[in-house]
Amino acid sequence: KGQYLFQFAKGNDWPSQSKSGPFVVAIHNKPALATELANKYGTNPIGAQPLTVQSIEDPSELEAPHVLYTEAEGEALKDLLAAVKGQPTLVVTALQPELLSGVSFNLIKKGDNLRYEINFQDAEKRGILVGNRIASWAVNR
Repeated sequence: KGQYLFQFAKGNDWPSQSKSGPFVVAIHNKPALATELANKYGTNPIGAQPLTVQSIEDPSELEAPHVLYTEAEGEALKDLLAAVKGQPTLVVTALQPELLSGVSFNLIKKGDNLRYEINFQDAEKRGILVGNRIASWAVNR
């Protein structure tokens, strides 16, 4: 999951107003994943921006991250989506039964492998241009 999140950060293009300061990846309720991502990729910049990984538990902790990863469902997911509505935040979920409105990427199991599906319309609404390489590796269900 950490590798996918890093590739999503590196392989897509954010609006110009998002290209200053640190590049923030927020991980919701998965502190081990946040630690792994920070340890493995924390010294790699995203473009000219230093990568910062945040571990968050509550939507009120979100401060317009570039990427938000969550495995939340139901009301908890709705609260997270409301917290980043209209922002250039790439929302990544995992193992959702379908690609939900407000979610840009959903990690899914395909056989024994973890793959992802993309909601191109959501990414476009958020001002994020999905990179060609990222788009070419996506799957459809």
